[in-house]
Amino acid sequence: MHFRALAIFILIITVGCQKEKTPEFDQEIIDLKLLNYNLNYFKFNRIPSYDLETFENRMKLGLRLKKRVLDQSRPIINLCIFIDWKHGQSEIIVEPNDYIKHPDEFELLWRDLDGVRGLIFFEQGDRKKHLEFAAQVLDQLERGCEFYLKQDSEYIPVLADTTSRKAFHITMLDYYGLLKSL
Repeated sequence: MHFRALAIFILIITVGCQKEKTPEFDQEIIDLKLLNYNLNYFKFNRIPSYDLETFENRMKLGLRLKKRVLDQSRPIINLCIFIDWKHGQSEIIVEPNDYIKHPDEFELLWRDLDGVRGLIFFEQGDRKKHLEFAAQVLDQLERGCEFYLKQDSEYIPVLADTTSRKAFHITMLDYYGLLKSL
């Protein structure tokens, strides 16, 4: 009897002490990445979650998630979905805030829970460069990695809070869903 109680106690302690950290993302949004995401769903269910900026008589639209971080006292990397309805095209635009000294060119260090590290470079340019950067960040974000901005030979935490991580994640998933439906 005492052996069972001791075994259960040790099991509870062992499970409770594991250093596993899973990202806290809304499973419903994650499921949208590959499921029944269509243009009507995007227009009527997802667009209300975004601040809208219209161009050229509503033929072009810039979408920025309403629940994003706008703080200028620390580095923030937000995303904008740009849609050209006339040509049926969309793109993702990386929008670093003013805290980042060189917003046209910077690098992020990522580190996972096992201590594995890597670098992701951003260089302002065509939409392909923006998408490559955002996709690489999303891959590491979904793995639960930490991110640091290299600036003036020091590393500053970025995408460190839940709000900025979720904003980045949701915007990328909506972008992928939009690409699928256009």
